[in-house]
Formats: sequence, structure tokens, C-alpha cells
Amino acid sequence: MPGTLYIFAGGGTGGHLLPALAVAERLATVQPAARVVFACSSRPIDRRILSPTAHAVVPQPIRPLPRGLRGWGGFLASVAASWRLARRLLRDLRPRAVLGLGGFAAVPVTCLAARTLLVMAGSQGAENINRAVAALRADLEALSADWQVLHLTGPGKLAEVQAEWCGSTVHHVAMEFCERMELAYAAADVALCRAGACTVGELAVTGVPAVFMPYPYHRDRQQWLNAEELVSAGAALAVEDKTDPAANASSLRSALLPLLSDRRRLEAMRQASAGRERAGAAEAIARWLARG
Repeated sequence: MPGTLYIFAGGGTGGHLLPALAVAERLATVQPAARVVFACSSRPIDRRILSPTAHAVVPQPIRPLPRGLRGWGGFLASVAASWRLARRLLRDLRPRAVLGLGGFAAVPVTCLAARTLLVMAGSQGAENINRAVAALRADLEALSADWQVLHLTGPGKLAEVQAEWCGSTVHHVAMEFCERMELAYAAADVALCRAGACTVGELAVTGVPAVFMPYPYHRDRQQWLNAEELVSAGAALAVEDKTDPAANASSLRSALLPLLSDRRRLEAMRQASAGRERAGAAEAIARWLARG
């Protein structure tokens, strides 16, 4: 089932489950081999709605927030038990994706689902980034229960990157180019990329923490200047592109890998981006041109 299994997490009401069943039905037409496991609540309504279906159902012991102090002991015990169950589900099933359905029953699995490292080799396909990440394969495999990789290889580099990751335990999705970058940024928890002006601006707007590997061949080191504001603000890190895969991998082991095990630092970096975007820049430029 690897690559075809999905966990739909949530429940507790028909409003959470019925739309999910519609999605599962459409998923079966798009991907006939798809299998859906519902990690739902233990309420009778979940059993009533899901029992007639062919989907696997895993009720979770988690309860909704108590209204009074008396219920907090049982609530916390239910959260701990559901957290352990969610870890086992994700470890054993290794789903292709997790869909959060909303409600209190969505929390354990969605919070523990794999996070996404977005690797962007740029529109020119930076081989140094692609090869540095390939040199980190064993390191990322050690984190494969918690992290997946969305890898934008650049033109002409897709086959090489796919070959380097063939057989890996990391859920690694490679594409030459992404037409909907807003979706890639929405999925990303951290990015590894060059520091072109457009990329830096997009990261500032989306708040995605980043590790920059600026283009090493500009005499004026312009990409380092591009990255400076986010790096100074604590929203990003920057490492030198040493043009050698092993050397670059070593730098990333010191800069990138610690971030993958530090949720608090990633959240602090995300918060550090707040307010640094320049909203309405295109309109401002257009108005400036029109005034000229």
C-alpha cells in the first residue's frame, strides 16, 4: 500500500465526516488503488456514518475540551492515549498524505503528520543544491517518519534527482517546475533554496523559514544582500555554496538538520517574517510608472 494509503483524521459530527466521504469517493476515481483510513472520534455518530462503508476505521479515545475542571484529568489522559495511537498509525501505515477533517479528533494525527522540506533549485536548476540534498539522503532517511521532501529540481534535472532518491524511505516528490508556487509554500515547513530577489520576497510574504544557499558566482554577492534582511531578522539562515556536494552537505548538517528537529525554532523563524512583506508593490510600481 505505500504511496496509495491516506489517513483522513477527524470526525465527531456528520459535518466533518460526510464531506470527507465525498472526497474519498472522488479519490477512488482519480487513483483507483487508493485506500483511506479514517482516524475518527469514538462518538456513536462516527460509527453510524462510517460502518456501512468499505473504509478502515480507527476510533481515537480523544475527547473534546471539558467545560469544567472536573473533566480535565480524563481529557488529558485521552489526549496522551490518542497521541500514542497517532504515532503508531503514522509509523506503521506511512500514509501518502493526511487530510484533516476538522474537529477535536483531527488534532493528534494532523499535528504529528510529516512536515515538508521544500527544496528549490531555482528556474535554472542549481545542481549544487540538488547534489547537496542527495548527499544528505541518509540523514533525511533518519527523519523520514517526521519529514517529507518536495523537490523542485529545475529544468533538465528531474531524471537525475529521481534516480538519486530511488528506493529511499523518504517520501520524496520531485518536479521540474511548480506552476502553483502558492501551494508549494502553503505545504512547506522550511525551504532550502537560492536567495534570488523573487524567492526572498515570496518567503517573506508566506512566512516560510528558509536556509539560503546564495548563488556563489556573482562578484558582488548580490544574493547575500538579498538574504540579509530575513537572516538579520532571524527568519532565515544562510550558508556558503562551496560548489562541492560533500562540503555543502556538511554545512547543511550544521544549519538545516537542527531545524528539522526544533519546532519551536521554526515557529520563531516564521514569526520573525511577520510584517516584512511589501504588500501592493506591483501596484505601487505601476502607479509610479504612470506618473512618469
